[in-house]
Amino acid sequence: MSNLNKKNFLLVVLSLLVLTSFASALEKSQGNVVAGIWFDNLPTANSLTVNNGVNIPFNVYGLAVGSALNVQVDLITGTGTVPIASINKASQNFNEFGVGNEGNYVLTPIEYVGVGNKQIRLTVNGVVLNLDLIVSATPVNNAPVFTSTPILTVQEGQAYSYQATAFDVDANTLTYSLSSNPLGFSINSATGLITGIAPLVTGNQNYNVVVTVSDGTASVNQAFQITVLDTIIPGNLAPTITSTPVISVNENSAYSYQATATDPENNVLTYSLSLNPGWLSINSATGIISGTSPVVNSNTNYNVVLTVSDGVNSVNQAFVVTVLNVIVPGNNAPVITSTPITNVNENSAYSYQFTATDADNNTLTYSLPTNPGWLSINPNTGLITGTSPVVNSNTNYNIVVRVSDGITFTDQTYTLTVHNIVSSSSNNNNNNVVYNYQDPDQQKYANQISGNTKAPVIDLTTPTAQKNKSLIQIIIDAIVKFFNWLVRLFKLLFGIK
Repeated sequence: MSNLNKKNFLLVVLSLLVLTSFASALEKSQGNVVAGIWFDNLPTANSLTVNNGVNIPFNVYGLAVGSALNVQVDLITGTGTVPIASINKASQNFNEFGVGNEGNYVLTPIEYVGVGNKQIRLTVNGVVLNLDLIVSATPVNNAPVFTSTPILTVQEGQAYSYQATAFDVDANTLTYSLSSNPLGFSINSATGLITGIAPLVTGNQNYNVVVTVSDGTASVNQAFQITVLDTIIPGNLAPTITSTPVISVNENSAYSYQATATDPENNVLTYSLSLNPGWLSINSATGIISGTSPVVNSNTNYNVVLTVSDGVNSVNQAFVVTVLNVIVPGNNAPVITSTPITNVNENSAYSYQFTATDADNNTLTYSLPTNPGWLSINPNTGLITGTSPVVNSNTNYNIVVRVSDGITFTDQTYTLTVHNIVSSSSNNNNNNVVYNYQDPDQQKYANQISGNTKAPVIDLTTPTAQKNKSLIQIIIDAIVKFFNWLVRLFKLLFGIK
């Protein structure tokens, strides 16, 4: 066999070995030349799919018998052609053939840049063969970025609050924490709200704080310094809070906490809410905190900070109110639709028709959890009735009306004022002595007795409560009172007790 025939035979054998060994290769065979690109994971149909942002390793190999070998590998993109590998040999023998003889190559993300369809072009001695390169999208995580500016100062003994916020371009869920927390502040891991009470200091003091936000993969820090300002005036002592807060309430229910405090100098104290969830209010003079809790889907915590000031110094009481979810799923609480009657004269009939609706059409039941004792309510209709007592001055009574659908309830709280009505009587004789009496039905009237010489004068002025009585009833009442007066006069004249 001639040398040329031997080389051709070996070329065929090696070509078969190449095609067998490198089935995952993009290969071109032409005459005495065999060349190709070897990828670790080349799918079928001359198509290569890779994730965005990863390196693509490959080898270039070639064999030429008695001829030059020119191999060029280019990346074809929408913006142009990028050379990525080449072999140029004037002559190459078969015994120099092998994978990686010309070195290993890597196609980097910078070269193929981004998601989309591209091509890898193999050119062997002027003959072109293309391989589709499909670059698919894969999440490339970006670290979150802080968008908020920290609060850098706080007065000693005062509430501190800083809403840390961050943005994540990948829309990942963010978690906040305090990596450095010398002040013992707390942070809401979901919202980033930082709260706490600054300590008392002698002279302004600096504290280094670090907030960390993480997207689950990457995290960034925001470091800053909080200065606690010394504001206590020498000689004045701060007040002391002596009450314990009420820390739970059912949803859609009345909340009440009587805050109390003392001051060593007996300064006038002022109460306020430095941190208020929005549904609470406070009486600045008495310290009573009240409000109606919201409807919640589950037990929900609300941060509250009470502040008491003596005009110079102040103290805080931070606590958490838990609103308890008591609504049965699918059930709606009743809604009150009536406005209470808030005034009534003493010794008079009181009536208020309490009404409510229920979205579920449940049967409603009415009651009076807080009742001054002289009122009653019809549990089926909600009608509140009663006779107001006699009072020496205008008097307030706290009323709580409740409507229940058998599952949940709604309360209406109001203040009912009973007005003192003073009866008028004529007295034209300066020598008259005025005696005031009350009869068993609590109606007020006046008797005038002139010393021991003149006959008494009876003031039969009709009380306010009687103005609505019939004429016959008024006459009967006058006769009864007249006989009562005769009995009293008889006892007075004859000294009978």
